Amino acid sequence: MKRLLSILSAGCLVLAGCAYDMPVFVEWGPNCTPFLVKLEGDQQQATINSEEMLKQNMINVRRVQISYRWQRMGYWVTNGKYLPNERLILVDRSPVTREWTAGKETGTKGKDEAIWVESADSVGFSTGISITARIFSNDDAVKFLYHYPAGKVEKVALRNAYKDDYEVKKVSLEDIMDSEVRARVQKVCAEESARYKMDELRSKKNEIMKAVEDDVLQFFKGRGITITTIAMFGGLHYENPEIQKAIDKVFQAQQDKAVAQAEADAAKQRKEALKLSGEGEAQKRQEIAKGEAEAVKTVAEAKAFELDKLLANPQAYLALKQLELQTKSLEIWDGRYPVFFVVGGEAAGNMSLPNLLLTVPRLGDLPAPPPNLNKARHDAEKTALPPGRVSAAASK
Repeated sequence: MKRLLSILSAGCLVLAGCAYDMPVFVEWGPNCTPFLVKLEGDQQQATINSEEMLKQNMINVRRVQISYRWQRMGYWVTNGKYLPNERLILVDRSPVTREWTAGKETGTKGKDEAIWVESADSVGFSTGISITARIFSNDDAVKFLYHYPAGKVEKVALRNAYKDDYEVKKVSLEDIMDSEVRARVQKVCAEESARYKMDELRSKKNEIMKAVEDDVLQFFKGRGITITTIAMFGGLHYENPEIQKAIDKVFQAQQDKAVAQAEADAAKQRKEALKLSGEGEAQKRQEIAKGEAEAVKTVAEAKAFELDKLLANPQAYLALKQLELQTKSLEIWDGRYPVFFVVGGEAAGNMSLPNLLLTVPRLGDLPAPPPNLNKARHDAEKTALPPGRVSAAASK
């Protein structure tokens, strides 16, 4: 009997150890908004999927413990497993950027993801799009999760024979950007491009992108997605390469025409500048000649005025001129006296010109004569011949 009890006790201990409910914890990053949804319980709450229900299940922690219950699946006590009571859903709110281009080197995924459309005259072409979006707030995360249910699964490994690996549901903005957002951009681009012919499209790119921006921003804002940037990327690429060649030729011709017109305008401006410069020089010469004529006229009038004054009162006029000459002499005098002086005068008609007298310096101020000046003069007078006599040397 004792042996049977000991065996039963050992079996219970083994069963208890195998069926131990090991706790499960899950953590997430700061850019995630978590939702912990009950898998069982109120039938009405489990079946109604609404934004209000998701908002009630949103939690404000960074780590959570998942609770389990034991579910028996056979006659024996060990026939069963632990089932989770809650499902953790994470919404990643990190910004996402996508470049949908035709080139493998420039696109996000390294393949042709350009937006292909047609013009009103059925010319096919493509354009690249660069777009950035994010989920700003927890309220936007609720809207996003309501419209785009979680599809990805990330498993938390559990080393327990009675528990399966725990599955965390995740929803990412990347998948929505590459699917629904891109499809919406494609739709609006196609509608706007079909309104213009090929020749008009090159000048209507801003209008097309404005229409795409207005539609896409408003449409996805109601779904919790905020488009922060959207722009055309890489220009237009035509389906037929010959169209691009023809456009390049037309553009080159337009450039040549513009260069020729610019050169013609420059030549015209240079001609106008030379003309204006010539007119300016002519005007300048005219002004100079006019000034010279005015000066000559002024001088002539001054001379005539002085002559009139001379004829009216000659003595007063000459006295005034004498004072002017003496004033000028004093202005240029360097303080030294001249050696010679002239005293003279003559009559002109009934007028007698005044004598011009310069002050004679004192004898002490004159330079001394050479030492043998008198002797040399005496010898020269002694040897001089009388008038009419010729020397003997000259007669020979």
